[in-house]
Amino acid sequence: MTAHPRVSIQRRTRPLWVAIALALASPVASRSIARAGDAAAPVLTRPPALVHFVEAEYPPDAKAAGTQASVVLQVDIAADGHVTAATVQTSGGAAFDAAAVAAVLQFGFTPAEVDGKPSPIRILYQYDFVIHTEVVAVTTAEQTGVVRDRDTHQPLAGVTLTLDDAGKSAVTGTDGRFAIAEVAPGRRTITLTGDRLTALQTTEELVAGQRLDVAYDLALAPPPGAADEDADDLEIVVTAPPLAKATASVEVVAGQARKVPGTGGDVLKVVESMPGVARSTAGSGALVVWGAAPEDTRVYVDGVRIPRLYHLGGLRSVVATDLVKGIALAPGGWGVEHGRGLGGLVDVDLIALDRAVAGSVQVDAIDTAAAVRFPVAPKVAAAVALRKSQLAWVLDHASDRDLGEFVPIPRYADGQARLAYDPSTREHVEVDALASTDRQTRTVASADPAATRREDRRIDFWRVWSRYHRDLDSGDQVDAVVSLGQDSATTTERFGATPTELATDARVYGARAAWRGKLGDAALIIGLDAEIVDAKVRRRGSITVPAREGDVRVFGQPPPDQLAADRWRVISASAAPYAQLDLPLWRKRVHVVPGLRLEPYLVSVSRKTPIAGLTPSIGLFTEEATAQPRLAIRADATARLTLTAAFGRYRQAPQVEDLSAVFGSPSLPTSRATHAVLGAAYRWTAALSSEVTGFVTRSRELAVRSPLATPLLAQALVADGTGRAMGVQALVRLAPTAGVFGWISYTLSRADRTDAAGTRRFDYDQTHVLTAVASWQVGAGVELGLRFRYATGAPRTPVTGAYYDTRADAYQPQFGAHNGSRLPAFVQVDARASKRLRWGGDELEIYLDLQNATDRENAEEIVYSADYARKGFIAGLPILPVLGARLTW
Repeated sequence: MTAHPRVSIQRRTRPLWVAIALALASPVASRSIARAGDAAAPVLTRPPALVHFVEAEYPPDAKAAGTQASVVLQVDIAADGHVTAATVQTSGGAAFDAAAVAAVLQFGFTPAEVDGKPSPIRILYQYDFVIHTEVVAVTTAEQTGVVRDRDTHQPLAGVTLTLDDAGKSAVTGTDGRFAIAEVAPGRRTITLTGDRLTALQTTEELVAGQRLDVAYDLALAPPPGAADEDADDLEIVVTAPPLAKATASVEVVAGQARKVPGTGGDVLKVVESMPGVARSTAGSGALVVWGAAPEDTRVYVDGVRIPRLYHLGGLRSVVATDLVKGIALAPGGWGVEHGRGLGGLVDVDLIALDRAVAGSVQVDAIDTAAAVRFPVAPKVAAAVALRKSQLAWVLDHASDRDLGEFVPIPRYADGQARLAYDPSTREHVEVDALASTDRQTRTVASADPAATRREDRRIDFWRVWSRYHRDLDSGDQVDAVVSLGQDSATTTERFGATPTELATDARVYGARAAWRGKLGDAALIIGLDAEIVDAKVRRRGSITVPAREGDVRVFGQPPPDQLAADRWRVISASAAPYAQLDLPLWRKRVHVVPGLRLEPYLVSVSRKTPIAGLTPSIGLFTEEATAQPRLAIRADATARLTLTAAFGRYRQAPQVEDLSAVFGSPSLPTSRATHAVLGAAYRWTAALSSEVTGFVTRSRELAVRSPLATPLLAQALVADGTGRAMGVQALVRLAPTAGVFGWISYTLSRADRTDAAGTRRFDYDQTHVLTAVASWQVGAGVELGLRFRYATGAPRTPVTGAYYDTRADAYQPQFGAHNGSRLPAFVQVDARASKRLRWGGDELEIYLDLQNATDRENAEEIVYSADYARKGFIAGLPILPVLGARLTW
């Protein structure tokens, strides 16, 4: 079976889109563009070209019956060349329609240009399903592609492509395309030559019965009389094979993530809807993955670690949406390139800056954001993005409920700046800056001033980094990034006249370097990951505030009157060399990926013991060498079924806040964890897939409070805690098909902690987490979406009674089994509706994101009366209609 694509063309007299005619099926393509009646209509200066073709799956029943069909699709192509929508204009039958739409939605095009600017475009595309009655064993391969000018991306005609010893060649047509048929399979060297060209030589892997479609970008030599003595005579390009991603990794591209209900159009908010992610308390902005504490999950942006993914309140991420290409979440079992964490890994991939001018402005009830990308010079591009919250102002004017009393309302801002420079087609240099600031205040008033409680939180951070990438002549790749940043956080709690303050200011230095290449048929990566943290910490007030995981307490309970204060400085450093090898076996159907990370931890603490009068400070220096082996296996059991497994050991340095000689212990060692993952993925159709992953994680040497009533000197915390999490997660995912995409994810898990008091449920344990997401492009620019979330309530320790404390003149609670009860289950429905209006290359989207559409009062915390005789619940945010508009150009 082969599917032959043909494109027919129309053009609208009203320029909402520019429709074009372009035949992509053969190198000698006839093309025509209908003239618009309006002389002022935009001019198509460059049509899109198909650079990534996906063959549609032939419907099995139709193939068995010998049925053939043609489907005509209306295809919307975004300004960056990806397909945003495909709707059937002439049906070939439901099964053929679905297969054609699923394939076309995965196509990739070079951007169309209208009046010299990258622009969205609409085309008509005919997909022919043809069955060849003669069955012949295919023993040869085919290579097709396009040759373009490296600087202008215009097609180059008359370029000769010659295969090494196959005795075959082809010459590009006027559209730059070529085709070489009936080529012996295997690794082939292709040489490209032509007038005024820097010849290019590359190696391609050709497979029998398959077509390889490629794009070659060549540099034009100077015109006669202006020869460049430094010009290359031959350019050799060999692409290094990609290394396997994390076994349990889930990836979502920005275009889909922006449409998920409940995210407010924030791409990175989609992480909350991924499998393996527990639901965090409203207003916390925490990320809880596979039974790991929020501080154990690492977040990276373009290879640079940042302290958090979300602003306080959890309503927005800290990275500008317009600059995000995609996001990947690995709950566990990730590779050796990253470390210093026991939990999950979030990796944010930024878009590549090009020479186009583009931007957006978005305004809604939550915040206002703006971003712009623009060229600075022929090889230099820049981008700037800013965002500021306004939800507090909106709620003050739109609601009569004092929401801020129990659910803190965030006030935040963030900004990003990027400058990219391409010295050559093989090199890329970039300088980036990212800054974020948060303020949050919550006051629980009382008629008794001594019972009034107030909490103030401030979190600021910034990062500046420089990244370098180079493709070597051998085909290997080199990447390096150095970064500098500052993390500042202050939490102040006041219960009556008893204040407690914890403040941390840390300077963070980072450096990463990696080489990727081939070792025979295997892919090899060797790198170095280094980080230095210089932190100054001060703390004063109650010895148990702020509360930590495992503390037995209830909301509003007065803190103990044991007060203390301390100031200390921590310098921690590690430089981890690592190596990972991707070994293809059994005709590349099995990939075995062993890796090793060697990481020494060096920690210097300014105070080994508490301050005693005028005694000078005695510091403490510790060092610990760690070896962290990791292994991943991926096997293509069939064309549709993939099996995966992973095992790894992980280490994490103690939190700087825990290294106080008064409130913690300066001698805490690194915590350690082991991840074991086993999974299977099955692709039912080109668009429908499912995954099932089982996991077990074990951690030990976790910092917990000393069980002693009077802890030993400088041992308020001890490394005696252990943890265990196990469970299974499932994902059923539908890629964009007939304007519909979505997924259903479910996680069944149990997470426990063990210390001197015994084994208990983890504070963030949630047995069941179910999320269903669906988005539908209705047509005429209208999109509708729904998201449903269910999560088991978080564990809480029940109050079984109370006694009157005459010394404190207040009732004190008596507790039952530690984490022996739970909050009620969390259930929420979010909805989204949007309408897109386009003119020329601009687009206006008006949207309504309805969060908690049923106005359900989900319990976020338990509250008790003063004598603990009655209890109630603090509800989360009510229905929150986020009406907004987004203008892009």
